[in-house]
Amino acid sequence: MYPILGKAVIEHCVENLRAGGIRKIFMIVGFQKGALMDYMGDGSFFDVNVAYVYQMKRKGLGHAILQAREWVDTTFVTLLGDSFIEPKKEMKDLIRFHRRSNPIATLLLFEVKDPRGYGLAKLRKPEDGCGVVEKVVEKPTSAKAMEYRTNGGYYAMCGAYVFEPGIFDYIGRTKPGAKGRYRSPTP
Repeated sequence: MYPILGKAVIEHCVENLRAGGIRKIFMIVGFQKGALMDYMGDGSFFDVNVAYVYQMKRKGLGHAILQAREWVDTTFVTLLGDSFIEPKKEMKDLIRFHRRSNPIATLLLFEVKDPRGYGLAKLRKPEDGCGVVEKVVEKPTSAKAMEYRTNGGYYAMCGAYVFEPGIFDYIGRTKPGAKGRYRSPTP
């Protein structure tokens, strides 16, 4: 709910989704859902349709995505609620790229020189900023981040993904990590 450029960051997320042609949004919420639900309502004020899916325990991104399994049976977008992505057309471009490439998952990445504080993706043979994701890591130590260095920099995840429904099977087979969390799904 924190503001960026005079709007709650979640409103920027909704604008990103709308720019991608998405009007039906499932928001995964937890125990502090009240302020978000009061702000978004049914989404009509923002020209979208919002429904809420309750996640009993926070167990990571993969687990949150799994909460929507029974409602999703087609290609879908996952956008983290604290993502601020500009320009807004990035979402449309991400969806178009996903449909053209036909993978099970597409991640929106951006290049950074300093990897501290970011989730990173290791790309196999990146070309024009695109490539096959070999592995991901969430906020690595400086030593661990070196494994993800590519062409003098790093590819950081910005919290925008496009998935095919088959991702649910991958998440279902994923064992939780040391803290009981399911990491970002990558087949």
